[in-house]
Amino acid sequence: MVALDNTLLWGLQALLALILFPAAATRALSYEFAKKRMAWVAAVPRSLLLFISVAEILGAIGLVLPGLTHVAPQLIPVAAVGLGLIQVLAFVFHTSRPSRPRALRGSAWLARVRRRRMMDRQRRGTAR
Repeated sequence: MVALDNTLLWGLQALLALILFPAAATRALSYEFAKKRMAWVAAVPRSLLLFISVAEILGAIGLVLPGLTHVAPQLIPVAAVGLGLIQVLAFVFHTSRPSRPRALRGSAWLARVRRRRMMDRQRRGTAR
């Protein structure tokens, strides 16, 4: 059962990294493209968008790299908390905009996944 839990958690970590990394990289590297695809991008200053994108990229890397390399695995929950905080702030931002119903579904789902991940890790008392 522990092996199955561990496999599931690694799968969720990888999935989150695969979702977050490309989206954040697109926003960071292709501002005009992101502005056309995501209406909210035009509503925030470019410097803030770059900060958010870099934080998400580092968080996505932090979800998987420490566990894969066995170097500083205590950074995994730090990355998860940081990404969770970004999602909470995104939730607040998006609920104040006209695209509210879609924002509620996406942000709430990611927040639940991250919270579950942290709680499972704390319950097991493992860093890997």
